Amino acid sequence: MLAVMAANYKHLREFQVWQPQVCLTVVVFALLLEVPCFARNDRTFLSPTVIAAKSAYIENRASPELGDETYKELRIWRRWEIVGTRVMADVAVVVSLQDPQAGSKPSRSLVHLELIDTKSEETVYSASGKTVRDIIRELAKRIEKKEQ
Repeated sequence: MLAVMAANYKHLREFQVWQPQVCLTVVVFALLLEVPCFARNDRTFLSPTVIAAKSAYIENRASPELGDETYKELRIWRRWEIVGTRVMADVAVVVSLQDPQAGSKPSRSLVHLELIDTKSEETVYSASGKTVRDIIRELAKRIEKKEQ
């Protein structure tokens, strides 16, 4: 009986040696499987809806000044025709202020901009930054890069 227990203990000891290597292998493999999932969130991904859009409706959820700035920057960009109703638009440009995180130094709120496909009501682009100008210029660069 003692010989059987000793043999089983040796087997368990060998398993314990391999256990960390097996766990590491499983973790690495799982991470490699997740890489394609992250590709959609990559900075280079842009929804075809954003690229194909010809008209936009501005939905301001912040101050009138921020709405005016959004309108001004979109007019300067001249990519989309600004329309008066959401129904007429390919995308809705939703602009709002994002409060600083709790516990951080008091600072100016970040501007948050979302593009919503008006047909599916799905968010197709989202970004935050210090100004609307920065966000729209970054979006313009990304679209131009995609179209090349």
